[in-house]
Amino acid sequence: MSDLGGAGEGSSVAIVRGEGPAQAKADSEVLKGTGEILSGVTRETLRPLLRREGGDSSAFAEAVSRYRKQIEQILERESKLSYPHIALESGREARLQIRFCVRGDGALESIEVPPRCGGFDRELVEGLKKAAVCFPTFPEEIKCEKLTFCWPVSFDLR
Repeated sequence: MSDLGGAGEGSSVAIVRGEGPAQAKADSEVLKGTGEILSGVTRETLRPLLRREGGDSSAFAEAVSRYRKQIEQILERESKLSYPHIALESGREARLQIRFCVRGDGALESIEVPPRCGGFDRELVEGLKKAAVCFPTFPEEIKCEKLTFCWPVSFDLR
């Protein structure tokens, strides 16, 4: 675990370094998270939950899909990412994927950043924390304690 940006008083968000290389699809737009990747990762995350959920799994899946779209919109609107100054000066670009877990009350539980981010990790964590204050609680149809999402971001100089 590491402290990447002062979680602030009363915050208990775990920040961990991921294992292995960052995985993100190429994206030609600067600082844009792609919902398509988030959607794919969400579907993979849902498989074990759907097996345990029982009942109407389609209602559960639809509710998670709607919730995911809300999270995507909030991230795009509220994260307000900027290019890290040091990376900009040295001409570094990055395509990273940050993984995070949201509890049923909408609170951010944990953040996993890829190893060796080259200074982009602080900006990603801070952007996620800014957006997370707007995450809504889970709707009634989502009967689980937490969901994990991945947020792919490209830092491009073009």
